[in-house]
Amino acid sequence: MKHEELPSEKNLKKLLRWGRVAMIARALRRAMPLITEMLDKNSKNILESIEFSLLQVEDSAADGTLAEHVLWSCSQLTEVARSVAPGGDDCDEDYTRDAIVAAYLLTTCCINADEEIEIEALEAISSVVFNFERLKRCKAISNAADSMVVADFDRLRNLITKAELESDSPVPVTVFGELWTKSKPKGWPSSPKITSARTKFKRPRSNGQALSQLPSEVIQFLEQNPYYTIDSPSLECGRIVLNRPEYLAISEHLFSMRMTDEANQDPNRDVSGNYVLTTIELVCFCEHYSSTGKLCWFVEYECFGCYDADIGTVYLFRGVSWKRLLARADFYINSAWDEPKKPIVVLKNPWERLAFRKSKSALNHRETRSEDEIIIELLSRKEAGTLKEDGFDKICRHVPLDETAVPAVEKTLGYSLPTLLKRMYCEVANGGYGESYGLIGLVGGARDDTNRDVHKLLRDFQKPDKDDPKWKWSDGLLPVFHLGCAMYLCIDCRSRKGRVVLFEPNNHVDGRSWKNSFMPFSESLRKMMSDWLDGKDLWKIAGIHV
Repeated sequence: MKHEELPSEKNLKKLLRWGRVAMIARALRRAMPLITEMLDKNSKNILESIEFSLLQVEDSAADGTLAEHVLWSCSQLTEVARSVAPGGDDCDEDYTRDAIVAAYLLTTCCINADEEIEIEALEAISSVVFNFERLKRCKAISNAADSMVVADFDRLRNLITKAELESDSPVPVTVFGELWTKSKPKGWPSSPKITSARTKFKRPRSNGQALSQLPSEVIQFLEQNPYYTIDSPSLECGRIVLNRPEYLAISEHLFSMRMTDEANQDPNRDVSGNYVLTTIELVCFCEHYSSTGKLCWFVEYECFGCYDADIGTVYLFRGVSWKRLLARADFYINSAWDEPKKPIVVLKNPWERLAFRKSKSALNHRETRSEDEIIIELLSRKEAGTLKEDGFDKICRHVPLDETAVPAVEKTLGYSLPTLLKRMYCEVANGGYGESYGLIGLVGGARDDTNRDVHKLLRDFQKPDKDDPKWKWSDGLLPVFHLGCAMYLCIDCRSRKGRVVLFEPNNHVDGRSWKNSFMPFSESLRKMMSDWLDGKDLWKIAGIHV
């Protein structure tokens, strides 16, 4: 079958707004049987979130206006994407992630009408089909799916030509007819059973508890102004939409003080664990970032505020009323990016009011473990469900990398990988555990927040920068642990012990050498992993304060 190219951004612009949304929704609907077959019982909540968002988008396109729950659905998908871990050894993690990304992008382009996001959504859906084809060895279904998208595009273009439609005219998915013009490709699973009753919105379990904690003026405002939008040109995060009262819930967030200036004052600085912050998220949609943390009610401190979910920095709006906050919303919300000014204060002493939750860690060992001991303990933790990213509740269930893939990767890199690193990939899991956001997959597997695996990261880092002639990535340096904020722990594959180097680009000054952005972190991967298994503070051991 001849491969069909997906419509370009230029071609998509020729279609109606809701027609584009309907076309992408139909593409995801066509892929739902694949998603249903790949996700196991433990991933039922993921499937329900995708199905619910798809229903909301289909209704929006048919009515030519946003459905009642589409914004809430988008925020739910954001939370699922942040916490998802594939649910079994037979579940491909790339597939799960791409399915969630596709649904999230679909709801986002439904809200924003952004052709660039629409292209990304189509590519994510195409990736879902491709992964299924690869894993199930079903030839040509990827080409067949892309061909149907092209056929849908042609139907829409013909519809626009024949009918006099406005740019915002509603376009129901029924204009495309049946999911398949003839029959499903060989190997495509049967469509999941759809009950006659539409999926209904269910209030969060802690909704009543959340409403009892909030000031009455906030609840009254949200009831009178459903989906209230804050859209100031100066907002760093772009347009945000506030939650409706029935969507509010209590949520917990873990954060550590070890990367702050107050780390030495923390009475729990030598204990592996995190402080627990209880919030009520007031934002259900954010244009440029995750909605999490953009505007909250902090239960323990009884005030409004915001926080950086990546590094755990908490900003309290002390003594600020709801009316005052709305009057200067851009000032308060932008505090996550700007230097906070009164009455905004940074939380520096969480130990005075917040609970501290200890991490479960192995008993301290006097000597560094051997490679065999490290692998055995990692495997035992994975089997027990306690192999997690440092400070996060996300359990690692990534499958190991096929060891036959390693030689080809090493040939591409031009050097061999340290033995322990290869064993971690091939015997334990292809990423998803370890310091901070954890080990990144070698080829596929776990990825960083830019959706790149180690191979893609290295290729990007090795590219010259035409705007910065001083930029050069060191030969043999492999970025393998994701720390957030563009920081990575890298393995020097040319060193005998596989020493660990921290890449910290945030302290770089334009026009100067990048040398100071590469700092020694640990004498070897084996020592670093042994210390991590002991629950030790790796940053304190390295003597680095970021």
